[in-house]
Amino acid sequence: MKPGQQPGSLLNSWRRLAGLSQAEVAAAVGVSRVAISHWETGRSAPNGSHLHALFGVLGLAPNQRRAYIAAIADRGQL
Repeated sequence: MKPGQQPGSLLNSWRRLAGLSQAEVAAAVGVSRVAISHWETGRSAPNGSHLHALFGVLGLAPNQRRAYIAAIADRGQL
């Protein structure tokens, strides 16, 4: 993660790189499209049960997973 990059913008970038819409990610994770939007804008963050599904859907590498978890923890969202 680049210094200053917000966790929500990371999720947005990773989702777009995966070629998925918010609705597609939401359906795969089991949440609403609005929840995905809130995660991408930083209004909220996924909980532990949704994190695992989200990481799998986006195909994130272990270093990306760790970086995202650290970023949301730093913001007090974990």
